[in-house]
Amino acid sequence: MESNERALQLLGLFSAIRTCGHYVYKSGNHGKVYVNKDDVSPHVYALSDFTDPIAEEWLEKGIEVVVAPAVGALGLGQMLALSLCSMLGGSHILSLYAEKELLPVEDPTGQGRKLLLDTGKFVLKRGYAEKVRGRRVLVFEDILTSGQSARATCEAVRLAGGIVCGVAALCNRGGVTAEILGVPRLTSLVEVSLEQWSPQECPLCRDGVPVNTDLGKGAQFLASLDNN
Repeated sequence: MESNERALQLLGLFSAIRTCGHYVYKSGNHGKVYVNKDDVSPHVYALSDFTDPIAEEWLEKGIEVVVAPAVGALGLGQMLALSLCSMLGGSHILSLYAEKELLPVEDPTGQGRKLLLDTGKFVLKRGYAEKVRGRRVLVFEDILTSGQSARATCEAVRLAGGIVCGVAALCNRGGVTAEILGVPRLTSLVEVSLEQWSPQECPLCRDGVPVNTDLGKGAQFLASLDNN
């Protein structure tokens, strides 16, 4: 899918594409550009302008369930399911979400605190596994950078017995491919080419450009430097 001009205009209108900064992405790499999905979701009147073109790409694929990784993609995932329902004449398309797997671990300080370990996997809870079993599923991600969350969500769907038809995204900013995700098909509404570097090779770090701590993983990156 070529980048949708209307979507690009709205992203610009909402100031969702930030440039000329120093951002740390989920992958750990650094770059000058950031696409902020949280600037999109509050504008509910415009969400169908994003989800309708995505839905059109999947109308003939027999989608029965849309599954998004929680929490960032959840709202747009629900809107995408609604767009599919509407275009298919009221067909009942479910909207579900996968959650990070968090396992309890013993408090190493002995203070009896409840600590949870993020395993890096996603799981379907709340009876959702039953709702995807044997059904054709479209996994939706708002922003693709490394594709890690989308790939983990696909795995959760497969483990529950769902049929992953592919992945759809609002924005692919990492050059992610269907092969990387291990799915038969990938579509994205907007493609953004981001130049990015490892922390060791980052010219922004070298030149002393301050890291943005409001967006992305900048705060965690700086905290890790303080702990070393």
